[in-house]
Amino acid sequence: MAALAQSAGTTVSGTVQSVSDDGVTLSDGQIFTLTPQTRVTIVTPATATDLEPGSFVAITAQRGGDGVLEARLIRTFPPQGGTREGQFPMDGENIMTNATIDDAVVDSIVGGEMTVSFLGETDRVRLTPATIVEIRSQGALADIVPGDNISASVTDGVATTVSVNQ
Repeated sequence: MAALAQSAGTTVSGTVQSVSDDGVTLSDGQIFTLTPQTRVTIVTPATATDLEPGSFVAITAQRGGDGVLEARLIRTFPPQGGTREGQFPMDGENIMTNATIDDAVVDSIVGGEMTVSFLGETDRVRLTPATIVEIRSQGALADIVPGDNISASVTDGVATTVSVNQ
């Protein structure tokens, strides 16, 4: 029998081999349970031109010599109550900025800049051709199908969240 993911808060990633009413089996043999409370997020690759004013984003960036944030990864999210707005230090010189896009002048080929706001402050963010952009949207358990590449947060063998990479 395949190993059941057991540790509290363990991240489990892989390709879905099968899905049943009981849960998910990954191609490496890991198994975890899904419940009606499991939150499913669909992660879709995007480009800079998909970033629109009013979108809520989480930006991983480093501050450039000119003071502008140079984005490495930008994730857009559907509106969420209680989201942690602000800027937070990360590993190395990275900064996490959770904010709303105020205005954006971006091009999928050359990048561009946008202004974001959070907690009454604003900051400028520069995008480059190397900036990764993802759109995250709410999904459902039925969106998890064999062949999907997923990442799940599993506690005591039960997935609390699953991200389905499109």
